[in-house]
Amino acid sequence: MNTTITRFTLLAATVATLSACAPMAPHNNAPYTPPVTGNPNPPITNPNPNPMPPIANPNPLPQQQYVVQLTASSSQSKANNIKNTFAGQGYNAFVSPLMVNGRTLHRVQIGYYTNKTDADATLSQMRQQNPGDIYASNAIVKTP
Repeated sequence: MNTTITRFTLLAATVATLSACAPMAPHNNAPYTPPVTGNPNPPITNPNPNPMPPIANPNPLPQQQYVVQLTASSSQSKANNIKNTFAGQGYNAFVSPLMVNGRTLHRVQIGYYTNKTDADATLSQMRQQNPGDIYASNAIVKTP
């Protein structure tokens, strides 16, 4: 009897599965369209056997860079005002944010220079153009 129950259970499960998969007859006498068969997830083949190599950065950064740092401020508007002052004089000034102990400091920097000599020359020129300016006086050359 145990074998009969197992066979009956297997037969019932098969019929239920087939019934669930069998298409319903159309009600409007439309022609029957069989379901799509085959693997719904075919194995992925290499769609492009000759992929393009990665494009190099058109502006690669040099190994060592230098900037002239004018100040670091917790006020973004103050940093932008200082940046605009020096950018107006022709310097490549920018604001670079830096997180320190959960606070954002806005560094005002000029650069980038590929060698320290050029950065030092810019700092010297800036100090001559802006005698008595606190930011030019206290500026430093550093790596970013």
